[in-house]
Amino acid sequence: MAGTLVEHVSLIAKGAYWEGKAIHHFDARIEDGACRVAVPAHIDRLDYYIIDQDGTLFDFHREERFSSISFGRKTLGLKKQPLSDQIRTALHQGEGQRIEFKPFADPDQSLGSSTHKTKLREIVTTVVSFANTQGGHIYIGVDDDCNPVGVNQQLAQWAKAPANGVSVDRYLGALKSKIKDLVQGEVELQLSYSYIDEALIVIVEVQPATQMPVAVQQDAHLYARTGASNRKVPPGLWRSILDTQLTDEYGLSSPR
Repeated sequence: MAGTLVEHVSLIAKGAYWEGKAIHHFDARIEDGACRVAVPAHIDRLDYYIIDQDGTLFDFHREERFSSISFGRKTLGLKKQPLSDQIRTALHQGEGQRIEFKPFADPDQSLGSSTHKTKLREIVTTVVSFANTQGGHIYIGVDDDCNPVGVNQQLAQWAKAPANGVSVDRYLGALKSKIKDLVQGEVELQLSYSYIDEALIVIVEVQPATQMPVAVQQDAHLYARTGASNRKVPPGLWRSILDTQLTDEYGLSSPR
């Protein structure tokens, strides 16, 4: 740390890191503008505060394996985690605020209605919900029991060709284009794929929208992510999204 107060204020770093569901707390005194904390290489989350003896906050850092909120530099994920490891981590954690599992969705099928949902509509609704909150990842080819069943067979049927790199790239391009066509507003998507025990898993990464809200085309409802569910936002909270203000009850937050 640096600054005019470093030599005159007694500062402490207090925080915790997560290994799966296990939480490990730490605190360390800052001396000569620095402190050293032993943190394992493959943790899932790191939080810490820089405070003085009176509890005055000087700095804050929160970082997860795939995102961070920080006043300083990023410390986790200096080497990008392989996609297969990312999928295994998601399988271990299960569905939640930023993780959703879905079966194969045909990008050529119709959107359906809010009362008669197609698999494609479920994915589009999840994209919108993630974009209106904190972002997230959709893993296509994982069942409700967190088993990587893959999309190999369905992809081959859709492509009318073997499920290889060429047909996967075609599918990713078609799905991304269809999602963007069916979303009202701008969403930032990155589609990729990997294999888990020969099961082909497609990953749709959704960033928080820079201009909220985004919506499903021809759908009068607004959606946000709450826990492991996509929830319709009551009209009384629409202003919270429009103003991008933090609403803890529905997990809405302003874009970083």
